[in-house]
Amino acid sequence: MACPIRNFFLVRNEHLNHHGNLFGGVIMAEMDTVGYCIAQQMFPGCAFVTRASSFVFESAARLGDIVEFEGELARRGVTSVTIHVAGRVGGRLVAKGEMTYVNVNAQGAKTPVPA
Repeated sequence: MACPIRNFFLVRNEHLNHHGNLFGGVIMAEMDTVGYCIAQQMFPGCAFVTRASSFVFESAARLGDIVEFEGELARRGVTSVTIHVAGRVGGRLVAKGEMTYVNVNAQGAKTPVPA
């Protein structure tokens, strides 16, 4: 049932922090996008809200680097799915994390993820 996905991200000037590294918020946003795409591919039509379970920043990405993000299903619960995502530059780990996507109904209450 795994639904791996890969995404590539080119680090541009507008993505840099004051130290010249890729800003952590940009990395987190890209990782969330990959995770959400996996959740939607596996469970289309679900209305997911995100809880960032963990983010670990291992090394810096710099201007011109191409960050390869890979993600896959880590766990499936009754009302949620957890997706693991890692970002690498040339095989070097830049960041990794897990996001939990909780399925909610129109009123915002948790609802089971379809089988």
